[in-house]
Amino acid sequence: MDLSQQLRIWAEQLSAIAREGAQAAGGEAGHARRYASVAQVAQAIATAQAHEALAAARIPGQGGSPDVCASGAIFNRQGEILLVQRREDALWALPGGLIALGETPAEGLCRQIWEETGIVARPLLLVGIYDSRRLAMQAPRQSFQIVFLCQPAEAESQAVVIDETLAARYFATDQLPPLAPGQATGIGDAARAWEGQRVEAAFL
Repeated sequence: MDLSQQLRIWAEQLSAIAREGAQAAGGEAGHARRYASVAQVAQAIATAQAHEALAAARIPGQGGSPDVCASGAIFNRQGEILLVQRREDALWALPGGLIALGETPAEGLCRQIWEETGIVARPLLLVGIYDSRRLAMQAPRQSFQIVFLCQPAEAESQAVVIDETLAARYFATDQLPPLAPGQATGIGDAARAWEGQRVEAAFL
């Protein structure tokens, strides 16, 4: 077994420990933060493994591929949507991020939501797949944004502030805060899916 494979195994084991620990901890904020730190270590290892594997597989002279990201739309009983405030620009967005090499979209989604909010989420349905260029996301490279409608594994789960974000809170869909570029389309589609007004996924 080479180093890249071992790193992937360690990352998966730590990520599983973090998820199971979060579920066992319930709503206790102190434990949630500690398990979130474990999840961040798992992500750091997964990122290192991905870079190692990509470096080994890269073919000289070929350009890179688009990034693939997953975001989750979580609504509470009042129909408010959960958003996180990003550290880099203080704008608000759906919780989510880059899918690591070896993860499925659903696995990457659940990991990112946990790392940014402390919530163990369950994907319900696909809202849409969006090309960053068509959403004017101002990203340095092209990416595909996969948005899922999700629900917390525990009905009364509370979002907690993690090091990756400035804040995490629910907003009414008609009273949204300043959004990061490209977020409005996915949020609007997710709200319509939650309300039962949209049954087909968007592909933009």
